[in-house]
Amino acid sequence: MNYVQAVEYLMNIPKFTHEPGLEPAKRLLKLLGNPEENKKIIHVAGTNGKGSVCAYMNSVLTKAGINTGLFTSPHLVRIEERIRINGRMVSEELFAEAFEVVLKCAGELEAEFGRLSFFEFLFGMAMYCFDKAGVEYIVLETGLGGRLDATNAIEQPAVTVITPVSFDHVGVLGDTIEAIAGEKAGIIKKNVPIVFWAENETVREVVFARAEKLGAPCRPIVKSNYEILKNSNKSVDFCVHNRYYKNSGYSVPFPAVYQAGNAMLAIEALDVLALTDERITYERVADGIKNTSWAGRFEEIAPGVIVDGAHNEDGIRSFIEAVNGIPRVGRIIILFTVMKDKDYRTMVEMLCEQVDFDVIIVTESDGGSGRAVDAFSLKEEFNDHTDKKVIAIEDLEAALRAGLELIGENDTLYCVGSLYLVGAVLKEYGR
Repeated sequence: MNYVQAVEYLMNIPKFTHEPGLEPAKRLLKLLGNPEENKKIIHVAGTNGKGSVCAYMNSVLTKAGINTGLFTSPHLVRIEERIRINGRMVSEELFAEAFEVVLKCAGELEAEFGRLSFFEFLFGMAMYCFDKAGVEYIVLETGLGGRLDATNAIEQPAVTVITPVSFDHVGVLGDTIEAIAGEKAGIIKKNVPIVFWAENETVREVVFARAEKLGAPCRPIVKSNYEILKNSNKSVDFCVHNRYYKNSGYSVPFPAVYQAGNAMLAIEALDVLALTDERITYERVADGIKNTSWAGRFEEIAPGVIVDGAHNEDGIRSFIEAVNGIPRVGRIIILFTVMKDKDYRTMVEMLCEQVDFDVIIVTESDGGSGRAVDAFSLKEEFNDHTDKKVIAIEDLEAALRAGLELIGENDTLYCVGSLYLVGAVLKEYGR
């Protein structure tokens, strides 16, 4: 199959095709010749921020001249975004080649396990691409949870990372923080250092318990580990406290203060790697963090237009913190959509109570899945909590045009609530 046919095939694979378990992914790796062997792998799980943490680490390693593979999800515009080598999406030719190889392996596994899932298929393709490119490091983001995620077929990573944990995918991962944290903590491996966001007491207890059982050295990160020095509408400067080396200043190229926490997780994980790799120096880490590019995460894509992938309660909380942390000049207009399986009523209430916006435009964007809350129902939810102007426009393109028509020279249009929305807006801007 060519690239177009491969993409069409992949997009028609169901999200779930068999009972949860790691055996299909492990067998797939074996059929591929165990491409994970002799690679230094950073395995990242969590609810929010894991893509950003992966992007920071990938930027540092790549800019240090180290051949690095990056596997993330979801994609925003093009499916190849999920598989990058040294910061660049794999070519359509390599993508199609990897697809053919994994398709053959999938055929051999189908009798025993059924069809590979969409994510398992892409995970196998990524590992094939990384092996062919001869990468030294691989940064792997989990797709869902951790314990039973296909990426957890990797048995000996160099370091594991858990970003902030909160409520999301409760139908699959559980409806308590303890249960969700337990799924994320499933990536912890025997004697492998674990870096994790430890602000939540329940998460802290779950991670410490599993790490102790497996003899995994813990590096907990909390907000008191760093201090925000400067927050502009372009970047955030911060310093690290209680470090055992003298250099401690960093800058993230995003205006959202929560990105400092994500960067701290990456910095700590890189510090683990630096113990056995002298190429990872403070100067290279600081430079890589400062020059990280990560689409759709509180990103200004045009003057006065910011897109952010916040799509659950905790993400909206961080989004609000970021908006309120930027010096306000003009009006705030929000373009918002949300999926039915999220706690969207709480998200709506938070936006109404904690952001002094001028206009909300609600729309529908779900990639054709039918998962989005319909615009007029969403409008009613907002009207229950605010007297501000709320506009419902079902068509995304029309909603975006309406938002752009509303903003003046000093105003800001924030597009938030769903990664589908972010991807659609980026596509409108030709990204």
